[in-house]
Amino acid sequence: MFAQMTTAYSGVHGGSRTIPGRFGARASQTGQALLSESHREHVSAAGAVREYDREGRVLREFPARPTPVAAVRLENGNTLITADGAVAEYAPDGLAVWELTRNDIPDVQIGALAGVTRLRNGNTIVCNWDTRDTDERVGAHLFEVTEDKLVVWMVTGTHVGRVAQCRLLSDNTTKPRPGWTGPSGQRP
Repeated sequence: MFAQMTTAYSGVHGGSRTIPGRFGARASQTGQALLSESHREHVSAAGAVREYDREGRVLREFPARPTPVAAVRLENGNTLITADGAVAEYAPDGLAVWELTRNDIPDVQIGALAGVTRLRNGNTIVCNWDTRDTDERVGAHLFEVTEDKLVVWMVTGTHVGRVAQCRLLSDNTTKPRPGWTGPSGQRP
């Protein structure tokens, strides 16, 4: 069980709650909790993604970025964080080793990048909350992107609601077959 944690923010996702179970929190394999604090109203919490031990002590703080939503510890010890319309992967020393921004996928309309999952094949599944089609871009609610930042597939359409999180039922992934092209003729 984790210690009771509090923040200065008292809005719908703030206040005192138990970790895990707190908005944006996940327990790591080593028993720590990764917690994203995305409340702009309070500078002390804005952009903070921290790792806590079971007693509530801060073990590590990642570089601050506006509106962090998810923090996921990867098998290799790195951490994926969605914040500020981007997905960044941080090594244990805090250095960014990979990043996906709206400039990397110009055909996709970014809402708020939320849930994120790294697949065994190295690709990343991204939930794109509150997106919609525009004249220039497609509103991809959920998409898979390669390490080289090429979109493999996407879920689009007005029939899809706001996708904040997703869980894979299976990770039977493989690299795309030779000759396959993605949106806009991209080749992964």
